[in-house]
Amino acid sequence: MTTFHDPLTTSFDSPTDRVVFPDRGLAQGFIDGGWWPRSSDLAKELPPLLEELFAAGFDITDVSYNVTAWERAPQHVTVSRRWVRLHGDVTQDAAAIQLIDSTGLKPVVVVVIPPGTGPLVAENALILAGCDGDRHRPDQILPRARMQTAAHEKRRRPQAPARSTRPRPPRHVSPTDER
Repeated sequence: MTTFHDPLTTSFDSPTDRVVFPDRGLAQGFIDGGWWPRSSDLAKELPPLLEELFAAGFDITDVSYNVTAWERAPQHVTVSRRWVRLHGDVTQDAAAIQLIDSTGLKPVVVVVIPPGTGPLVAENALILAGCDGDRHRPDQILPRARMQTAAHEKRRRPQAPARSTRPRPPRHVSPTDER
């Protein structure tokens, strides 16, 4: 299910362009995937994400999110005829949501890239969030993506020609030059 797109040519119009998970199954690191919603309206943004996960075989029944990171949300949403409970909590990591399946054994931790993030940084964050075995926590992904994007942009900028460090020879002025 993992897909990567060129942020300069991808419009990110499709909901699947804004979601990344390692190929079927859960990642081996702290993060199971990444998501770049278009707004902070969880009730509006969550259904496309859940539909993608349902299609991949996940049976998500509950979503835990940080209430300060999202607009006020209802207590549940219905997606593909499934009732999914939403649990808002101020102690939940604001950089992620947790999706709990029907077994309740291991929550699916999804890094949330804030809606206002630029496409280059968001793409880098999605790539980082989709790396299986990555040991970074959700709150470390966006700063890393920003650093990588800045480093990439710095390498892409044309470099000014290096100035010579040799001292210039003194200029000799002849008496006829002063007139």
